[in-house]
Amino acid sequence: MLKIAAFLIFSCLIVFCEMSIASSEWTLKKQSAVEDTPLSTVASQDGKSVFVLVQGKILIYSIADNKVIDFLPVDKSFDNFAYSASDNLFILTSSKDKQLKVFKLEHRETIDVYGLPFKGPENAPVTIAVFSDYQCPYCGKLDPLLQQILSKYPNDVKLVEKSFPLSFHSFAKRAAIAALAAHDQGKFWEFHKKLFGNMSALNEAKIQAIATELKLDMERFRKKLNDPEIAKLIERDLAEVQRIGVNGTPSIFINGKPLQGWSLQGFQDAINSELKR
Repeated sequence: MLKIAAFLIFSCLIVFCEMSIASSEWTLKKQSAVEDTPLSTVASQDGKSVFVLVQGKILIYSIADNKVIDFLPVDKSFDNFAYSASDNLFILTSSKDKQLKVFKLEHRETIDVYGLPFKGPENAPVTIAVFSDYQCPYCGKLDPLLQQILSKYPNDVKLVEKSFPLSFHSFAKRAAIAALAAHDQGKFWEFHKKLFGNMSALNEAKIQAIATELKLDMERFRKKLNDPEIAKLIERDLAEVQRIGVNGTPSIFINGKPLQGWSLQGFQDAINSELKR
């Protein structure tokens, strides 16, 4: 009886294992050719990219685009690597040379600033792009620091404001539209400053009062408030927010690199680093 029971249990285990295996299957999601023999691969934390080590390079493969979008040069002796997503660190090893090296990955985003008002030289070597909200108190506190940075780097820095009106700030989007409408008459930055100065009292009447105070052509200004091209600029900024994962205001990018936290010294270090490149 014990032998029969053991046989039945063993048979059930086989059936269970077969059922488990039968319930799993491969589904091909993407397929792409690689220019050289892959030596090692790791996936990014967000699941958007795969890093592929080939001889002399780490290829950055975009899953969404189904292609290699960039690469990082490395020594040809490296034949294996790991990735620490929390610190953006690559750990590369060479079995031939018995080496281990750790590199920090510094990702740059492509920030579209075409058609937006800016301060500083148009072709400045450093561009500061700031995603901000006119009802965000932190954005208002940042603005004087940005002006200080511009005064310290008058020939090297261009400042561009990007719109990220947060959904729980009821008048932020209208304020962003109004500032861009004022840009049509060369008064974006003046309007921008007054919006932050009246943050707690923003409404339609205040928008009109600011425009009057700045001596704008009111008929032209009101018409521009409904200009679909302005709406497109703001929608473009919001699409970019989604694409690059901006999740709060203010969010600052210096030549496409996110600035973590902000202080005068932090800005200076980041700008000086870019000027040395």
